[in-house]
Amino acid sequence: MLQPDSGPARSADSLFQPHERPQGRGTSASEDPRAPLESGSGAGKGDTAAADGAAMPETEIIVGDERKLRLRPIRTDDAQSLVEMGLRSTPEDLRLRFFSPVHPAMGHLTSLLTDFDREVHIAVAAYDPAAVGEEAGILGVVRLVLSVDAPEGDFAIMVRSDQAGHGLGHRLMAEMLGWARHRGLTRVTGEILSENRRMLRLAKAFGAVIQPQSDDFHTVKVSIDLTPQS
Repeated sequence: MLQPDSGPARSADSLFQPHERPQGRGTSASEDPRAPLESGSGAGKGDTAAADGAAMPETEIIVGDERKLRLRPIRTDDAQSLVEMGLRSTPEDLRLRFFSPVHPAMGHLTSLLTDFDREVHIAVAAYDPAAVGEEAGILGVVRLVLSVDAPEGDFAIMVRSDQAGHGLGHRLMAEMLGWARHRGLTRVTGEILSENRRMLRLAKAFGAVIQPQSDDFHTVKVSIDLTPQS
């Protein structure tokens, strides 16, 4: 959603490694997270509209205090909405998600986060259909990238800083695991900074096994086994 302040930006789960095959579509600004799925990225792009939203309909989730939110697929015209999400998040939360300081702005990373191969990359945004003002916009995003070599996937979750602590991250994780099981995956993994205690607690709550990913223990790999238990 953002531009790196220095050095190459890394997603917290290597989401933009070999399975990423950008389609070359452009992005346009759209700040309304409630735009209908069939609108895609604008007039004259019917194929893009179908790829953006037709495969996964909107669903409702309930988080803390019985708040009803909606989940919808990320669209190619969501770049500006993701920038707004970044602007409403703390620099530290952005660093923990992207492994380096980032500045919320349109650019290469926003393109990667919105313009991807939707056959292998599932990305969904949470929003409040009743919200106005500061509560509006994208509240959280969950991603799952399917491996081309094995029944596995990589995941990433980010919740807007002002929405943390209300159960949204837990709900997004549960939704992502549901997609994975539905597609017959046997395992999902994520790369996380070892200091990202909130994300590590969330992964542990879903039974994740945590292993060091680097010699200096800077990052860890979390792995959630989805093999049916006999």
